[in-house]
Amino acid sequence: MQEEHGYVVEVGQGWALVRIDRQSANGCSGCQHQKGCGVGLLGFTSSRTQEIKVPLHQALKIDLGDHVRLSVSQPTMLRLQCLLYTVPLMAFILGASVGQVIWGERMAVLMAVLSLGFSYYGLKIAINKFAWVMQCVPSLSKACDSKD
Repeated sequence: MQEEHGYVVEVGQGWALVRIDRQSANGCSGCQHQKGCGVGLLGFTSSRTQEIKVPLHQALKIDLGDHVRLSVSQPTMLRLQCLLYTVPLMAFILGASVGQVIWGERMAVLMAVLSLGFSYYGLKIAINKFAWVMQCVPSLSKACDSKD
């Protein structure tokens, strides 16, 4: 189970907006390989905080400022990782092949890069729009200990 800790910044009718501090969430500060690891390097280039809108269960009482735990099951994480790696790879190969057959070598490179970009954009839209269908919405629970 993948877990992240954050705090509630906004509460609406049946949903909560949770802010996650990514620097503490990714664990790079405690790792001895942080200077040579690609994950740590990419983590420092992106924003330090992320906000996620999460549905609330009726039994869970959440208020502003509450420290919460977001969790996603292991099968869901594997399904999402498979999508995020294989779909762009297949789009890249397909774009390069179509570009090569129709327009030649120079357009194959351009088509590969364009199809890669469109696949990432399409996946982002699809995951945001169909999160309920794909069952990739994180579950929310109150954290027992406060994480600052």
